[in-house]
Amino acid sequence: MRQNILIMKKLLALFAIIIGGIVIASCEGPQGPQGYPGPPGPPGNGQLPKVFEFKVTFKENTNSDGVIIKHPVEVMKGDMVMIYFLEKVDNGFPIWSPLPYIANPTIATGKQEQIRYIFNYSPFDFEIGAISNIALGNFANTKEGSFTRNLMYRVYYIPAADPIMKSNSFSGESKTSSISMSHDEFVKKYNLKNIEVKKMY
Repeated sequence: MRQNILIMKKLLALFAIIIGGIVIASCEGPQGPQGYPGPPGPPGNGQLPKVFEFKVTFKENTNSDGVIIKHPVEVMKGDMVMIYFLEKVDNGFPIWSPLPYIANPTIATGKQEQIRYIFNYSPFDFEIGAISNIALGNFANTKEGSFTRNLMYRVYYIPAADPIMKSNSFSGESKTSSISMSHDEFVKKYNLKNIEVKKMY
């Protein structure tokens, strides 16, 4: 008799579980419409790199001159600015050299003279400078071309490293080493091959 009571209790418990499952399933209706989108979140810090080209002409009645240009984009703390000089075009291929850059063209006297290009930047602008031991006007018409007029510079803005941008951002320890990189190495390192170049002239 006692055994029969235990069997009945187990059957009643099993029956209750089955009935409960049926009731819960029958209470589920069709999926409702999608809710309204929430408010926009804060802006992220994964900014893409930017590339610009500028033409620069230096004063020729002095041994040194600097041209200051306002940044066309916002430069945040830790971002890197790199500038390359269009040294020449070889069989249709531009040769870009990193600043600082030293050239030794042959001036009108037939002598090779040195001219040096440098740059620096602040959060608001950058400056490209030309320096020589003689007047810059001597480099206006050299055997190799002009080294003071309509010079082409390519400026790269690389965002500081963050959780979003990995392949084309940089960490602080790589900034110094990037200065000596060739243009091809720089483009490859920061994945810049398909970044649009905006001409500012």
